Amino acid sequence: MEKVSVIIPIFNAENILSKCLTSLVHQTYKNIEFICVNDASKDQSIEIIKQYAAKDNRFIIIDKIVNEGVSSARNCGIKISSGKYIMFVDSDDYLEKTYIENMVEEMEEKNSDIVVSGYQRIQKNASSFIKLNNSNYKSLAEAVLYLMRSNVFGYTWNKIIKRKVLIDNEIFFDESTSLFEDQLFYMEYIKNIKRINTSAAIGYNYVINDNSLSNSYRTSRLTLMNQMMTSLERFMEKINMDEKSKNEILYDYSYKSLHECIRQLALNKNATEMKKEIKKWKEKYIINYFINNYKKMGRERKSQILYFLLKSRNEWLLVLFYKTFVFIRR
Repeated sequence: MEKVSVIIPIFNAENILSKCLTSLVHQTYKNIEFICVNDASKDQSIEIIKQYAAKDNRFIIIDKIVNEGVSSARNCGIKISSGKYIMFVDSDDYLEKTYIENMVEEMEEKNSDIVVSGYQRIQKNASSFIKLNNSNYKSLAEAVLYLMRSNVFGYTWNKIIKRKVLIDNEIFFDESTSLFEDQLFYMEYIKNIKRINTSAAIGYNYVINDNSLSNSYRTSRLTLMNQMMTSLERFMEKINMDEKSKNEILYDYSYKSLHECIRQLALNKNATEMKKEIKKWKEKYIINYFINNYKKMGRERKSQILYFLLKSRNEWLLVLFYKTFVFIRR
């Protein structure tokens, strides 16, 4: 039974942490180390972790004095881990009791370098299941295309990976960014492996936090989206993805990223601030890519609306539409 290192970055999680840690303790797979990285929490998170560690010697505590972000916390966990396999769990979330056992079995039975699972998405008033096929793939490109179409590629936590690949290739999370760090990490990992598998099992419960960083707007967001798009393009070339599939992924990425960026802008800024921010965007690669490829790739009505708004170069029209959109959706 190979050891699994489970890395849990923790920051001000006192209200939800016990449910997460209890779900780890009750895993049917027993050869696990739980690496809890307290990222200088200001609440009682560290006391809760210590209570669990006092009862279960599988807990390892890193108590950071300075808050340096989730990427730094995960990297600390990777560096002290000793398992053959590594998994990440966010402190908001929790696992079904057989989840780790199922993931290890998939890794070993299929001789895989990474296994990706579906998950349950839990929100305040609703939940849904994101299911994957239990499949083998002929190539990395085929597997990546499936993961991206299924919208599960970039998440840190629904995967099991090999520690040796990380250490041998010096793969760590980029601590200079707090956006797309998960995707960048797994792109680098996949460039250094041979086999990806997916699991039909669902045992990870992803709890949506309305106050998460991903729901806020930052002025650097579009620049980071641009950088991510060029990184994604290079990654797909590296794994020899065919041109048609590559264009599909890039177009979908450009549309979804732009829509989400403008939606967050509408939620967090007034109309005048929105217009001022949008005026800075005109020459960005991601916008030009979306506009230039719409006619051959556009398929959804939502995509058609965004194309018209961006093509018109009318910032006030864009502001009016998205302010109305977020008002109706609230």
